[in-house]
Amino acid sequence: MNNTYWRVATFYDIVELSNLSVEYFQKEVIDILTPSPATLSYNLHKALAEQIDNSSHMIYVCVADEKIVAYGWIQSTGKTIYSLENVAEVRMVHIQMDLPVKIRITIIKEMIELFENYCRILKIPVIITNTIRKDTRGFLALHEKLGYTIRGSFAFKQIQGEPK
Repeated sequence: MNNTYWRVATFYDIVELSNLSVEYFQKEVIDILTPSPATLSYNLHKALAEQIDNSSHMIYVCVADEKIVAYGWIQSTGKTIYSLENVAEVRMVHIQMDLPVKIRITIIKEMIELFENYCRILKIPVIITNTIRKDTRGFLALHEKLGYTIRGSFAFKQIQGEPK
């Protein structure tokens, strides 16, 4: 992959983001939920409007050779029901699954760094991420290697310091 970079998503990206989700991840939930690309697109629109207005949502895209190959969506969700600390929750991480494994791992590491910096900038002390994938080993092992505490399919990390 040449010319890879990260940027903040825009409304112009919604069709490509939705298509990426349908192509690679719809099969992960189809036996549990009835996927609705229209609902996903609607929620992406809402999140992007919030992103412009108050940064409570942030959607990042990874572009390679003028095509979106991954995106991640994080949301500042406020306090949990069992703590006074503010948290940010990773809502979605989708990546083009036919990319080589090493490239996918690099992209996910970069995305995690973006999410952690989002938390540092907004002074959110805890980040929570999870996965709905059937095979969670690689995703959770990567998080554990990066200092996350794993509980079931959830990964938690206290965020400290200044943005990197």
